[in-house]
Amino acid sequence: MAVAQMEAIDIAINTVSNPYNFLLILAAVILGMFMGMLPGMGGTITLALLIPLTYTFEPVVAFMVLAAALGGTNFGGSVSAILINTPGSAPNAATLLDGYPMTRNGEGGRAITASAVSSAAGAIFGLLIFVLSLPILREIIVLFGPPEIFWLGMWGLTVIAIIIKGDMTSGLISASLGLIFAIHGLNAITANERWTYGAVEMLDGIQLIPALIGLFAVAEMIKLVSEGENASRGNADATSGKLQGFKDVFANKFLFIRSSIVGGIIGIIPGVGGAAANYVAYFQAMQTEPDSEKFGTGDVRGVIASEASNDAKDGTGLLPTLGLGIPGSASMAVLLGAFILHGITPGPMLIEENFDIVTIIVAALLISNVLTSTIGILLSDKLAVVTRLDPRILAPVILIVSFFGTYAMNNVVFQIWVTLLFGLLGYVMIKLDISRVPMILAMVLGPIVEDNFFRALQISGSEYGIFFDSYTSLIFIALIGISLFLPYIRVFVRNRVIA
Repeated sequence: MAVAQMEAIDIAINTVSNPYNFLLILAAVILGMFMGMLPGMGGTITLALLIPLTYTFEPVVAFMVLAAALGGTNFGGSVSAILINTPGSAPNAATLLDGYPMTRNGEGGRAITASAVSSAAGAIFGLLIFVLSLPILREIIVLFGPPEIFWLGMWGLTVIAIIIKGDMTSGLISASLGLIFAIHGLNAITANERWTYGAVEMLDGIQLIPALIGLFAVAEMIKLVSEGENASRGNADATSGKLQGFKDVFANKFLFIRSSIVGGIIGIIPGVGGAAANYVAYFQAMQTEPDSEKFGTGDVRGVIASEASNDAKDGTGLLPTLGLGIPGSASMAVLLGAFILHGITPGPMLIEENFDIVTIIVAALLISNVLTSTIGILLSDKLAVVTRLDPRILAPVILIVSFFGTYAMNNVVFQIWVTLLFGLLGYVMIKLDISRVPMILAMVLGPIVEDNFFRALQISGSEYGIFFDSYTSLIFIALIGISLFLPYIRVFVRNRVIA
């Protein structure tokens, strides 16, 4: 290793081990956890609020604080997803699919602990990939252009047919409505106006966060109040649940590794974002794990898969952000702005000339994830108490926080109405036993597919052959075929075994 890199590592160790700086990291972690628990806030808004406060800091200290806060928001978002069916931000969306049913079964403490352990381990896994990938940074990132990202999104959409439980028709209707909602507003590439109804607020389309909070948080609170029951229907011992959640991650170590790899790969791809990583990892778990019919009913494997992927993607998301100056997600875009504010230009020269800042960010992310998970494990039983509150007390608080979170996104009252309307829609879907998951998955992946479809055609001059030119595209096409036929293969194998 070069002398300069050794010096940078020494600077990073001295910086984070300084008592004052460690207290800054701890404060940033606690702030990040708190902000992450608030519906609609997440890493993007947290970093945006912190950047002005770090302007007077030395660059190494500023990025240490920002990285620590980012590490705290991921786990914080999973806590609200598990306890009140409300993800703090879109990257925690898939966590609620099994996390909240575990809370309903009285296993909230177990779910939080499993989330804490898999989050910390996933972050370490992603950072390890980041460090090992630095020498071949450019070669990795050029594997993913618009055609490849288009096929990645299409692969995710094909999973909808697999995850639908119960009535296939109602599930497909849910997914179709999600795609329709996703293509409102201006097309990001062609600027064509679609279904804006003459409202200026609709030019940006229907935002994912208000829809997500409405469909799950608001709808669930309406349901709890109408039924007059607590969020948790079980009385599992919190301490035993805490220990079991810790054991669950190690008992499913191969699932954790697969999910971390999925998150790591998606984190490298610019512009895809954390919600896609969360869902793709969750659905690969459904496809590869035995007894997949248990997913969605309170299976801890769903929490492990989604949270391991969610935190692994932040480590590898540093590759395009720091190495090429191309943000891999919204939070990374804000981090990119912080670099420019402090007079540092991200790109290949950053790693060569400011390797000390790179190592500081890695160290801060590592420490913050360990601190966050430790705090989460210690407080999991205390946090789970909120699920046993009287719904007449809990529901108004959650609704106020939810509406505040959607308003705080861009200070537009219109988003509150969107949240309310989706809340009513979500409640109707609950009563009609229609899954809300296909709708949200379509809203996450629809824009990714559409935008990259048009980008690819612009690059190729409207030649459709560009979608089949690279080996990466062909691999994703093969995965689509495997995903579509895998259920039939499983049935065939099961019948052969029974025979």
